[in-house]
Amino acid sequence: RPLRPQDVPAETMVGVFPEGNVDAGDAPAFAVRLDPGRFSRPPAGGQLDGLAVWSLLCTHAGCPVRLYLKGTGRVLCPCHQSSFDRLAGARPIAGPAARPLPGLPIEVGPDGFLRATGDFTAPPGAGFWSRP
Repeated sequence: RPLRPQDVPAETMVGVFPEGNVDAGDAPAFAVRLDPGRFSRPPAGGQLDGLAVWSLLCTHAGCPVRLYLKGTGRVLCPCHQSSFDRLAGARPIAGPAARPLPGLPIEVGPDGFLRATGDFTAPPGAGFWSRP
């Protein structure tokens, strides 16, 4: 279902899929609203009053990063224990992941719903997925 900015409470992860791409393996993402004053590095896809969207797929092996340490701005991949700091551009701070989580640029459409304005800022998932 479409998502409005107010549907994302502060400090809560909400799983999202770009419209028309629900079945695409590299499409899962998550939205989170954080205090924009806490960002030490802006989200790669930008943010709307602290609301930002990142790929759900770990950049190490493509597992879902679904463990959120509320209040810290960090998400964890339970498979291989990579940790990403969303307050610092979703860069990896622990574990085997070497790339930040790709951001998804968003805007609020005329209908009041969030929508992507482009593709992820980098290939989502494991880096070897995009190698020929």
